[in-house]
Amino acid sequence: MSGSDMTGIDTSGATRALKIAVGRSRREHPAARAWYEHGKTISAIAGEIGETRARVNSWLTDDPVALRPIPRKHVAYFERTYGIPATAWRRVAD
Repeated sequence: MSGSDMTGIDTSGATRALKIAVGRSRREHPAARAWYEHGKTISAIAGEIGETRARVNSWLTDDPVALRPIPRKHVAYFERTYGIPATAWRRVAD
């Protein structure tokens, strides 16, 4: 693997952690892009909502075996806070 799928995200003035996260990212999920554009890493988002980084990553994966449903309360929060539409999520739990 080489290169990031997050091309076009401006990291000038961003924290070192964000620059590293954007550079390493292989995710093409709209939520990851929105979080990075808001200056947040996946770890920061996980802490913000009281989940583990691994759990948040499991909502973003393309792997059908590893894909976990995101709780609807988080879908609503991310839509309100980061503008991520509910349709961006592959599986939503009620």
